[in-house]
Amino acid sequence: MSRAIRYIEPTATVREAAIRMRDENVGFLPVCAPDRRVLGALTYRDIVMGVDVAGVSAALCLVGDVMSPAVTVVGREQATERAEQLIAGQRTGGIIVVDEEGRMCGVIGPSEVRSSRRI
Repeated sequence: MSRAIRYIEPTATVREAAIRMRDENVGFLPVCAPDRRVLGALTYRDIVMGVDVAGVSAALCLVGDVMSPAVTVVGREQATERAEQLIAGQRTGGIIVVDEEGRMCGVIGPSEVRSSRRI
């Protein structure tokens, strides 16, 4: 699990999100409130489909308007045992790991599950 707390707030512009995704070389960003409470997730697909459908510039469109509100979230204690099963069963950019208060504390990506299978 990546413990780097990388997320974006729903009030950020899609352009800001796209630049962060490019610079951080990620295709998935959790969308969280300032207290890291998970609200959804943003993928490249959300950006392309959302900006195209809205017909607005990415500099004006907000993350909260195009994000996917349905995300896969697991508790810290479930993270290792459920990750492979959850990622295998869905097309997802990652699984968001939350603490007891529902605040993001990490992300498990598909590549982390694949590399754990080799061990």
